[in-house]
Amino acid sequence: MRPVIFIVISCVWAAACASPSPAFMNASKSVQIVGGWTYDVYVLPDRAQAIRRRVGAQSMDMELGQLRGLAAIEEASGCTVARGSMRGDPVVMTAKLKC
Repeated sequence: MRPVIFIVISCVWAAACASPSPAFMNASKSVQIVGGWTYDVYVLPDRAQAIRRRVGAQSMDMELGQLRGLAAIEEASGCTVARGSMRGDPVVMTAKLKC
C-alpha cells in the first residue's frame, strides 16, 4: 500500500511543478531552451513567469538560473524585463515586462 501512495503523491507533485501560478493560468505558454535548460514560459501583456524543467538534473546556481530565466522570458515575450522586477529562485521566476 505504501508504494502506491508514494507513486500517487509523486505524480501529483510532479504535475504541480509544471503548472503556472494562479495569476498566469490564462497566459500564453511557450517552451524555451536557454543554455541547455528548458523553461515553460507563461506570458501576459505586462508580466511573465518562467518555470524550469528537470531541476534535479542540473545545478541550482542562483545567478545563472536568474540570467537564463530572464533570457527565456525575453525570448518568449519579445519584450525586455523591467529592471529590478525579477522575483523568484532558479526554478520559478516572475518579471514585469517592458514592451
